[in-house]
Amino acid sequence: MRNSIKWLLYLTYITVVTILFLYFLFPSQAVHDYLTHHLNKAHTDMNVKLGAIKPTFPPALMLTNVKLLYKEEPVFEASALEVSPKLKTLWKDTRTYSFNCDAYGGTLHGQFTLEGDFNGEKPGDNQQNMRLIAGETQLADMQISAFDILRYAPADYKLKGAIQGKIVFKNDHKKQNYSVKVRLKATDAAVTILNPIFKLGEITSDQIDINFSQNNRLITLAQFSLKGKQLNGKLSGQIKLQKPLEKSVINLNGSVQPHRIFLADIKSKLPVNLFSPKIFDENGFSFRIGGTFVKPKYSLR
Repeated sequence: MRNSIKWLLYLTYITVVTILFLYFLFPSQAVHDYLTHHLNKAHTDMNVKLGAIKPTFPPALMLTNVKLLYKEEPVFEASALEVSPKLKTLWKDTRTYSFNCDAYGGTLHGQFTLEGDFNGEKPGDNQQNMRLIAGETQLADMQISAFDILRYAPADYKLKGAIQGKIVFKNDHKKQNYSVKVRLKATDAAVTILNPIFKLGEITSDQIDINFSQNNRLITLAQFSLKGKQLNGKLSGQIKLQKPLEKSVINLNGSVQPHRIFLADIKSKLPVNLFSPKIFDENGFSFRIGGTFVKPKYSLR
């Protein structure tokens, strides 16, 4: 009995010491250089920047000050991101990793898959030695107003609310096809419109449903539906991404059905003589948004 306890204590001691040595002697800089080098080669349009990297238990890596840029435009930031491998894929040419983090006031978790040569570039090989081929993310309670992408939205339009949903990403390098599918739901949402023409103030909504996809540089908005006490609205169309991002071309069509109290409010704010009588009708009106992010153009129908 005593020998069993003694061996158990020895084993515990050796395990703890080993873990401590692995933690304190962890080659942070080498891992940092390896990850940034290979991740930035995984997708030509993606650029990943990382701060310090630390090991955690159970086996995982904690990445700090994570920044993701798409065509040099910031699209995601997190102070810390935990990444752990799917053990059964570690000895394959296609490896899957799970991740989770806090970001923009909420959380996200999911997984991504890398494909390629994980041991370094082969002599004479001009191809990327590692590629991001798939990914899936679940979002919860993330604050819309904090998203990096909104810094390019017109200054007189503001969005806020908590968002949840799912994003699925695929990258078929053989067909040179990049696609993203997004389904989101925003609650306690609000759109503030301070445009000199449409100075409507804050429009609130109990729920906004968003469904869009991206195929290479073309974003297709299949659904944007808003239901609130002031009005109901729909929006759909396409956005062709350009570089820089603020020059992206917009082609969106929508409709608005204002409720009676809100209708009385906009009648007092908008110059009646400049607009079609449809805009002040309880049946609602249709509109189009064109131009670019920095110079949007509006028309009523």
